[in-house]
Amino acid sequence: MANAFVRWFDERVPGLAPMYRKHMTEYYAPKNFNLWYYFGSLALLVLVNQIV
Repeated sequence: MANAFVRWFDERVPGLAPMYRKHMTEYYAPKNFNLWYYFGSLALLVLVNQIV
């Protein structure tokens, strides 16, 4: 069912799947993520929220 929906959606919006793969799923990231990376991204989100 989900695979059929993905094929149907890809037929109507070509180019979205390669862009999603390039920028979201196959993104190069360090393999040694730890708690400080997540804490830093959360702190950045809070900072942007306070500025806006």
